Amino acid sequence: MSGEIISRWFAGKIDEIAAKITEGKTLAPDESTMVLYYLMKEEVVKESVKTREAVRDLETRLTSRIDAVERNLTAGQKSLEANQKSLEANQKSLEANQKSLEANQKSLEANQKSLEANQKSLEANQKSLEANQKSLDNKIDSNYAKLNKAIEQLRSDLGLVAEETFMNRVLGFLERKGEKVVDVDRGVETPRGEVDAVIVCEGKVYVVEVKLKVELSDVDEVKSRAVEVEKSYGLKALPVITGARMGKHVKTYATGIGVITV
Repeated sequence: MSGEIISRWFAGKIDEIAAKITEGKTLAPDESTMVLYYLMKEEVVKESVKTREAVRDLETRLTSRIDAVERNLTAGQKSLEANQKSLEANQKSLEANQKSLEANQKSLEANQKSLEANQKSLEANQKSLEANQKSLDNKIDSNYAKLNKAIEQLRSDLGLVAEETFMNRVLGFLERKGEKVVDVDRGVETPRGEVDAVIVCEGKVYVVEVKLKVELSDVDEVKSRAVEVEKSYGLKALPVITGARMGKHVKTYATGIGVITV
């Protein structure tokens, strides 16, 4: 109550001072002090109002900023929690992958050992196969040599059989001609090669060559060998060629040079 009375009194005094200032009168010292106080009070009030407004604006902006920060913090917290869960899940996944890798590594090591064992087994089998192959090759070579020998023997036997057959043909031919056979020499050597047989008759010899297939060169050979036989036996030598196959042109050629064909 006393504050209101003082305020009214102060307001009345200010009005009186304002009237004196308007009239151009000189103010008393206490009145000048009151004017100065009034002016300072008004300025303070204005500044106070501005300050309060600035403070309210600052509070509003700070509140808005704090709210935004809180929202960001909340969102960040949720993001951190989500990231934490993701990291934990990734950690578990990494641990599982690590275990899987370790298991795979052990499996690979086991497979490597198995492969090495198989490699050694293959090498041993390879050596065994090579040894067996060598043994088989040796047996084949041995059997092949035996077979060749048997074939050569068979050829020789067949040759002898063929030679004997055709020799009998020649002997029959000579008998039909009225020749008297005195002796038969087999495998007679001459400076120009061996002849199959020399059939000795009265006053002459027949130089016989037996071939499975008679060629022109065979005719020439028996002709030249007959010349050598004639020298060694001292009797007239007549060349004779015979065989399983003798072409017409060979017979014609032989007859033309004085070689008997049977």
